Amino acid sequence: MDIIRKLSERWKGVDYPFLIHANGSLKFDEVANQQHVDLTEVKSGDVVALIGDFNPQSILTLLQLIDKNVVIVPLTVDTRAQHEYFFDSALVDVVIEGDKVKRLSHSQTHELIDELRAKNMLD
Repeated sequence: MDIIRKLSERWKGVDYPFLIHANGSLKFDEVANQQHVDLTEVKSGDVVALIGDFNPQSILTLLQLIDKNVVIVPLTVDTRAQHEYFFDSALVDVVIEGDKVKRLSHSQTHELIDELRAKNMLD
């Protein structure tokens, strides 16, 4: 899909906010100019917990993950006390926080996740 390239073309030269949130706003250039996180460990169909807030790095990583066709579990640092519960409940394969990418190990499966993976393989 290359969503970052498409958005870069669409937002080229635009000076108004790309994203507005409770603590302010971000222009697309602020997001696009971030250092890309190395997502070589992330595979299409993975369940990925992305820990971050409305900062340029987290938004860029979110866009990268959309392009990789993963199931995204967005989490904030404010919910850190419950992260292990969320990882277990969502059957998270990979955790990303900042530029750190960590693969988790589990042997569980879930019908809905399996269906999403199968559909992704067919599309």
